[in-house]
Amino acid sequence: MRNGALAGMRVIECGELVAAPYAAKLLGHMGADVAKVEPPGGDPARRRGPFPDGVEDPERSGLHLYLNQAKRGVVIDWESEQGRARLLRLVAHADAVVVSGAPREIERRGLTYERLSAVNPRVVVTTITPFGMTGPRRDWAATELTEVAAGGWLYISPGALRDPSLPPLKAFGQQADFQAGVHGAIVTLGALFARRELGIGQHVDVSVQACIASNLEMNFMHWTYAGRVASRLGQRAIGPWGIIEVADGPFFLTCIEEDQWQRLVEYLGHPEWADWDVFADRLLRAQNGDVLMPLIEEALQHLTREQAYVELQARKIACAPVFDMAMLRGSDHLAARRFFVEVDHPDAGRLTYPGAPFRFSGSPWEVRRRAPRLGEHTEEVLADWSAERRAAEEAMPA
Repeated sequence: MRNGALAGMRVIECGELVAAPYAAKLLGHMGADVAKVEPPGGDPARRRGPFPDGVEDPERSGLHLYLNQAKRGVVIDWESEQGRARLLRLVAHADAVVVSGAPREIERRGLTYERLSAVNPRVVVTTITPFGMTGPRRDWAATELTEVAAGGWLYISPGALRDPSLPPLKAFGQQADFQAGVHGAIVTLGALFARRELGIGQHVDVSVQACIASNLEMNFMHWTYAGRVASRLGQRAIGPWGIIEVADGPFFLTCIEEDQWQRLVEYLGHPEWADWDVFADRLLRAQNGDVLMPLIEEALQHLTREQAYVELQARKIACAPVFDMAMLRGSDHLAARRFFVEVDHPDAGRLTYPGAPFRFSGSPWEVRRRAPRLGEHTEEVLADWSAERRAAEEAMPA
């Protein structure tokens, strides 16, 4: 299966920025024929950097080039009657439509399941919106910051802060929308699988808020079982646990099990402070972490992150180098998995990108398409999908 696990599937993406484009990209990486539908002005991602050489260009946006690989580009003016008719022509031949945006905007554009399924009852329509298509908050405006706050992530990040004056801290970028994109791709596949039994498509309603709330680890259980509200404030109950600085940067270390602690003490040559009463057990080691962590840091600071990782892992001590982007790019492990790929683009040139985060043994992943120029394949997709549908109908037995 050189064409991918989803070869033969036709997906329309009517989204912008991250959530729907990332969901559609994942489907495209698995072999689906993805048509990215943009308005004449293009996806706003085209106006987001970074740009090569710092020169703004809608065909050279790093965000656009990354998110829209494995797709063909279609421009349709859904503000016009002719444009809406062209979009419905595509929907008639599609297996799935992935849409993102505010619910009212989705409805105004005629991209609801009710409207699209009237044209093609077998189509799966996945909508990705900040709060979902139903509920009292469905029409609230939201940015990435609003989404992570509404989902509960912001309240608990970063963890183990002792200074209540320090504010919540959002993760860099649009992580909520990337998470929603992953959820969107998975549930679209689920609905396509269900279509085999149902015979018809369905609407899949993805809420970014709910995606984030579902990923909050044990925080709901803390409330349910213990009546405690999880917070970014406070300290770890057991230790040592935290980030220290070694010779070339930050390094994460945790020795919360007694046997791990003893192996660390042995590796460090049984320093005198390891026998202090204030470090007698893991509860005390956590309570006195402000004293303990600098001592551990001093004992390990002659090592690089790689050296510390190799030395401590060999002794079954849980740890990890805190990777920066340069370390990720140079990772021998990611290189062995062929994670990074080089892709040529007529405007941006040959650049290196993160590839797919998965591998199929029987239907290999590969970079099938670079990101499209604006409207590059409009007529091609309209013609191809119509021809494919006609050929399929003609091949069906009478």
